[in-house]
Amino acid sequence: MMPRLGHAAAAPTPPRRFVGMMTNMGILPDYFFPKGEGRGYEASPYLEILKAHRDDLTVFSGVSLPGVDGGHAAERCFLTGAPGASRGSFRNSVSLDRVMAEKLGSATRFPTVPVMIGADNLSLSWTRSGSMIPPVVSPVQLYQQLFVEDTPGGKADAVRRLRQDRSLLDGLRGQFKTLQQSVTARDRERLEQFATAVRDLEQNLAAAEGWVDRP
Repeated sequence: MMPRLGHAAAAPTPPRRFVGMMTNMGILPDYFFPKGEGRGYEASPYLEILKAHRDDLTVFSGVSLPGVDGGHAAERCFLTGAPGASRGSFRNSVSLDRVMAEKLGSATRFPTVPVMIGADNLSLSWTRSGSMIPPVVSPVQLYQQLFVEDTPGGKADAVRRLRQDRSLLDGLRGQFKTLQQSVTARDRERLEQFATAVRDLEQNLAAAEGWVDRP
């Protein structure tokens, strides 16, 4: 994910990246999992396609998520492992990409980029408060987001929007402290979920502001 001519000017240690892909129609196990164990395994048809990268791959089999049920309803648990997706009271937990973004996200312009092909109502990325992060569904929008340099006017607008958003969050924080003193224990739990979401937004806004003027 780096221009060929940019290698010389690149940082000595490139940022670590993680890509999680879900095939919601499944795969044929016999065509994916290799035969044998260790480095000398016999590659399956799917893995044969990746033979040039064999020394860089580790294949795991027998991995499962205990308690995750519900058929296609469990797709939202792919990176969270939250049990009970089929229950009406189900609430998701934080996804793996978000946990990694909290530790490594500032090294790249976008801490996470959830993408979905063919649907706009499902994302694999979830916040700590159990809220879905909407995915990018347009290839054009994704390309522009990742590779197209914004105009000077667009950058100025971005900075202005970010500062407005931070000002709004400051106001919400004040309302939150007032509410905390007058609600029930159950409502206080919901407020804590809200506070977590606000903290996530604050971190994302701070990181985004630092990237505006970087090419």
